[in-house]
Amino acid sequence: MLSDGEIADIFLGTCRTIGSVIDQYELDKTVEEVEDLLLDYSIERCPECEWWVESIELMDENDEPTPCDGCKSYTSRDDGDADDR
Repeated sequence: MLSDGEIADIFLGTCRTIGSVIDQYELDKTVEEVEDLLLDYSIERCPECEWWVESIELMDENDEPTPCDGCKSYTSRDDGDADDR
């Protein structure tokens, strides 16, 4: 049986669905229980890419909501629409 920390680690850095993890690992938890567990471990989905990341990544220096570091990195490399080249 997996500990709550091990369950949280399964999600971090992936875009897995909660249902797929419950099924694969035959967890005796509901989707809502896993959502609460992830919040307890400060893991949330990025609103842009939907990857699971540490909650701290989703707040900027002014405590405003922001995309994850991966999305910010991708956006900062984007010089505009590819069709404009």
